Amino acid sequence: MRYPFAFLATAFVLLAFAGDAVLAQTASVTPSKRVQLQQDNDECAKQVDRKRVDLFAECMNKKQDERKAAARQKKAEEKAARKQHSIERFNTAMQAHREANLKKLEHEKAERAKMAGKGTEAPPREADALHRELHGQPVAGRSSGLSPRSGHDRHSPP
Repeated sequence: MRYPFAFLATAFVLLAFAGDAVLAQTASVTPSKRVQLQQDNDECAKQVDRKRVDLFAECMNKKQDERKAAARQKKAEEKAARKQHSIERFNTAMQAHREANLKKLEHEKAERAKMAGKGTEAPPREADALHRELHGQPVAGRSSGLSPRSGHDRHSPP
């Protein structure tokens, strides 16, 4: 560290170049409203004499309306793209769900065929057992749904 000033100057120059590279990459950002207004002002000043205030104001309003219309168009396109993306995601999810259901049904069908080949009936699914219990058909090993004290159905209001 014989020359700390040279070291610091070199570090500063390297940081300055790195900062310029970062700014060059983010140059696609739209200018601020003030800068846009100044650009419109310059363009209208070239087209119309500033002393003609009515024509100058009309030119400025026209430029502003064009910019707003372009912003609305861009927003609508982005919204349509987001909607399309969500529709595609939904369709992909639905397709995966259908495929999983078909695979499950094929597996259950194979299990039933396997059980039928052995001469035994396939065991009822839990949903079937619950359906039978709720509709008055008791399932083996379960209560009838009647309260032991009153004899009333415990699923109906008292």
